[in-house]
Amino acid sequence: MPSFLSFRILIAVLAGILIGVLSMFAYDHYLGIGQQLMQVEVQLNKVQGELTAARAIVVKPSQDVEPSKPKGQNNAPSPQAPPVPPVNEATPPATAESKPANTSSFSLRVNCGGGEFKDDDGIEWLADQMYKDGSWGFVDGDAVDRSLGDHKKMTGAKDIPMYLTERFGMSAYRFTVPNGKYTVVLHFNETYYGTGGVAETFNDDPATPRRFNVTLNGKPVLSNFSPLQEAGGANYTPVVRSFETETTDGRIEINFKQVDASPEINGIEIIGK
Repeated sequence: MPSFLSFRILIAVLAGILIGVLSMFAYDHYLGIGQQLMQVEVQLNKVQGELTAARAIVVKPSQDVEPSKPKGQNNAPSPQAPPVPPVNEATPPATAESKPANTSSFSLRVNCGGGEFKDDDGIEWLADQMYKDGSWGFVDGDAVDRSLGDHKKMTGAKDIPMYLTERFGMSAYRFTVPNGKYTVVLHFNETYYGTGGVAETFNDDPATPRRFNVTLNGKPVLSNFSPLQEAGGANYTPVVRSFETETTDGRIEINFKQVDASPEINGIEIIGK
């Protein structure tokens, strides 16, 4: 009986020892597997970090390397455009307005109140006309022809056809011309017979001659002008006045304003310089 009990105890002790050995083996085995898994995880994290760093790197192409050209294309360097000279902002580009026009060949002569004719020097005078935009002519007024009877007997008169016709009561003459400098010549001749039968009679007053003012491009050139008095009181005697002017807007304008009786004029010359 005691021997059987001792045997059972021995068996139990051996079983405990075996279970302990097996437990230790299993612990070491699974502990090794866990350490290996941890090492694999560390390696994976390292590789993932390297991939992330690689994505962040931007590779810039070298500026010294020419781009490749298709096969068969000439590899000679392309011609370059000539350099553009710098613009000097202080000097504006030249325009047509900044250059003075050549008006030396321009001339225009008008027989005010009359028709076309050629004077004693063979120069042509144009017939009078009403002003239109872009052209020339009178503004308002009436015309008169005194070519009949004793009116032809004028003292020192040259180019009689012009001095026997006149425009009176006009407010202006306008001329469209190239920009530039001009000589403007005005021709006058008093041929009017008033109620007293003499040229100097106006408004039933023999002591009141015709008087008027003249401006050229806005500048006064004749004030209280009387063709009769300027001729020394001799009727039928032409009076010529010449003026210089310059235009930058393509117009020459002669304005007339009455002082005593209507202004009158017989001829106008516009001569470029």
